[in-house]
Amino acid sequence: MRPTYSTNSKTTSKGKYMLSVTKTLTPHRLVEKIWYTVGSNKELDFFGAFSQIGDTTISDGIPTACTDGLNTIFNGEFMMSLPFKQCIFVALHEIFHIAYKHPFMYRDLFEIDPTLANLACDYWNNQQLIEFDPQCTILEVPCRPDGTPFVCYDEKFTGFSIRQIFKYLQEENVRNEQPKPNAAGEGTGEANTEPSDDKLEGYSQAIIDRVGEQFDEHEFEKLFADATLEEVQAAEEMIDAAIQVASRIHGKDLTGGMKRGLVEVINTEVDWRTHLQEFMVESKKDVEYSSYRRFNRRMQAQEIYMPSATGNAAGEWVLAIDTSCSRDDRILSLTCHKFVDMCHTIRPSKVHVIYWDAEICSVETYGEDEYDTILDLTNPVGGGGTDPDCVLRHIEENIADNTYDNNIDGIIMFSDGYFYHPSKDWKALNIPVLWAIDDNGSQSVEVPCGTIIYIKD
Repeated sequence: MRPTYSTNSKTTSKGKYMLSVTKTLTPHRLVEKIWYTVGSNKELDFFGAFSQIGDTTISDGIPTACTDGLNTIFNGEFMMSLPFKQCIFVALHEIFHIAYKHPFMYRDLFEIDPTLANLACDYWNNQQLIEFDPQCTILEVPCRPDGTPFVCYDEKFTGFSIRQIFKYLQEENVRNEQPKPNAAGEGTGEANTEPSDDKLEGYSQAIIDRVGEQFDEHEFEKLFADATLEEVQAAEEMIDAAIQVASRIHGKDLTGGMKRGLVEVINTEVDWRTHLQEFMVESKKDVEYSSYRRFNRRMQAQEIYMPSATGNAAGEWVLAIDTSCSRDDRILSLTCHKFVDMCHTIRPSKVHVIYWDAEICSVETYGEDEYDTILDLTNPVGGGGTDPDCVLRHIEENIADNTYDNNIDGIIMFSDGYFYHPSKDWKALNIPVLWAIDDNGSQSVEVPCGTIIYIKD
């Protein structure tokens, strides 16, 4: 007879659920029981803080479990069908995606190839859980009814970081080699759910087999697609705050890969180039990305494996570069190089490069077939004062006389931030604006709209 449990809403002073054996176990009470058990384990209590991040939902709309990097969803029937130790494994697997900030830390990988990025994160999560409890005293690998495991696990990834796993999967996809079956059932080709043929079209059989071993779903793209840039930043800040608090209280109790993963999250400083790319991705309107099924030959020559973009190009972009006398040419060169690399990925139909100081000094326009030549052809001009509103007026005029072929998808203003308050008319443009300020520039810059990032090199 199945034992019955109840997780009442009463909590201790530490916020732990108090259990009683008075009511029938339900999926909701099962999840509460999982977190009570996790919170009772000294080495896992760190992750209890993240059970309160976002919303936890019980739904039959998914086959097993799912997270978008902030919220979690569990299929009640699936969870109730598993032994309790396997339930703990599933719940911690989802929370790892949140606690280790996978959609934020590895957004660049998801933009390159979401299938391989999802696999890399899953392999890493499962490796840490199996390494943590090899004797299955608290948790154990989820299994099918016949007893065969159905998780992504490959012993060769022991000690690998997510980026190292991602790189290995890229190379495996190119080699089209078959992974060997192992103790966790990886490589058996038996999937918990049948993968979509369209989703996996063009991938090697080795990758298809690996995808077949994923037991959960990820909706990381929804976290970014369904929210504004400000909302995404707020979500990341909320997770960061939970990480800081939990690490101070329980971080010392983590061991092995779980400890190394926490150190990486805490010590990782998000590069300004990543913020810049996030802004461009957030602002794009119509673009598709290819995976590593076909390499970008230009980047491959530099031993950097980037996808060749497919689908429709994005709209037109304005790159407005402050060339006043106070600007640092070294910073200017770095930002131009990064923007050109990003053009190859996002593929705007046109890029309007504006050099400005107190007035518009020079305007250059490049089509998507000219990105390789921008750095050779561009000619920065300036050296005077600083008035960003001259860029606003120039854009307004070009919109009014239909100089731009399409709508402007985004504006990036590179400057040191030493200027008077820009006009409130920037809001009327209704175009996403990113103010990319030099790290040694004004730390108190104020703008009427848009997002500010600081370029630290």
